[in-house]
Amino acid sequence: MKLSTKGRYGVKAMVDLAINYGGEPVPIKSVAERQNISDLYLEQLFAQLRKAGLIQSVRGALGGYVLSRPPAKILISEIMNVLEGSVEISDCIDDTNCINMDYCATRLLWVKIKDSIDQVLESTTLADIVVDYNKLREKQEGVKMDKEKVYMDYAATTYVKPEVATEMLPFMQEYFGNPSSIYSLSHQTQLGIDKARERVAKSLNASKDEIYFTGGGSEADNWALKGIAFANKQRGNHIITTKIEHHAILHACEFLAKNGFEITYLPVDQYGFVDPEEVKKAITDKTILVSVMFANNEIGTIEPIKEIGAICREKKIFFHTDAVQAVGHVPIDVKEMNIDLLSLAAHKFYGPKGVGALYIRKGVKIENLIHGGGQERNRRAGTENIAG
Repeated sequence: MKLSTKGRYGVKAMVDLAINYGGEPVPIKSVAERQNISDLYLEQLFAQLRKAGLIQSVRGALGGYVLSRPPAKILISEIMNVLEGSVEISDCIDDTNCINMDYCATRLLWVKIKDSIDQVLESTTLADIVVDYNKLREKQEGVKMDKEKVYMDYAATTYVKPEVATEMLPFMQEYFGNPSSIYSLSHQTQLGIDKARERVAKSLNASKDEIYFTGGGSEADNWALKGIAFANKQRGNHIITTKIEHHAILHACEFLAKNGFEITYLPVDQYGFVDPEEVKKAITDKTILVSVMFANNEIGTIEPIKEIGAICREKKIFFHTDAVQAVGHVPIDVKEMNIDLLSLAAHKFYGPKGVGALYIRKGVKIENLIHGGGQERNRRAGTENIAG
């Protein structure tokens, strides 16, 4: 049993279009060259696929071919049915004239094999193959990178993993409606945001209603410090942080110092640790917020967050942690650690850049940082980054 070149080449060409889905139309010549298929033969295959509604042709100087649906919505069985018809491994499976049909033991074997093949074809999408392709490419490029250079700055940023990009893609092309609108297309995008919010909440042992998406970790840090400071200034004007914080915290503190707030910068020991006892000593009757990073972005020190959180909870002081370097790498439980606010950024754990979140414990009094529309439950204005 052997599939013809129509099926094999057709699937290869469709995977090529899937890999380039979301970009410019792909010229047939480019597909032919990459897949080592004759231009004329590929034109015949594409004619059948276009007639079946699986691909579309785009005319003009920048024309070419594109998939008619997202890769995740096209099954391999659809492609095979168009180009090969039903996959048969033996004539006796459907031969009703065979006198041995009802009690032929080998026929049952052929039926099982055919059913297994059909199951694979009917459960595999182009998107599934693209994920496998990206893994192979990642492995090959990784070997190549090992020979040429080694990237050792993952604390600064990471690449977007193929499976992440595949899940993002439909929200760039198919489900692109504004979540704030009232029609059905927008409902789908809102469901996508809700699903992402639940995932983030689960990773922190928080409620999804306590997660607010931002444009990154720096925005989340600024929102936490400025929002708490201005919302609670009647209680006090003192904020405690450390000397080794990210600039998003340090510069936000400088801004607050110019606006009437007092800032205490705690030192760290030779290993970068903050002493919880020093935090306790620095607290005054005017202290309203303590902000200590979860993990340092330069030397990797993981601070005693749980201990500091317990002190703040006992003193009824809000506790914020910049966990941009920690989320996705170490276990975090905001309830057990007594964390009131937590910042994170997607690009630190194989997500896209320009996407972050701020965890705000229920009951925390905080001012908005960005004003405008009613997005993020009236807490953070701006049309949502759906794909992110």
